[in-house]
Amino acid sequence: MRNNWMFLCTLAAVFLLAAVAAPMAKADAPDPAVQQVQTFYDALLDSMKHAKELGIKGRFDKLKPVVEATFDLPDMVHLAVGPSWSAMSA
Repeated sequence: MRNNWMFLCTLAAVFLLAAVAAPMAKADAPDPAVQQVQTFYDALLDSMKHAKELGIKGRFDKLKPVVEATFDLPDMVHLAVGPSWSAMSA
């Protein structure tokens, strides 16, 4: 009986360890979204740091390609507008 109890405790500990270790191992895998957000963040921060030199047009020109690469703007607008999106004309 004691051996069964030890076996069950050991088995439970192994499963607990596996349950904790599996998400940690998965977290080490590179997430493609991280690089995309970091690129956007870097461009935004650089734009803010050089705001006076760039001016409004310069900041727009610097951020436009990064915003378009990071966000799916047509899809975001479609979701924000809702069902009436399909009835709208271009």
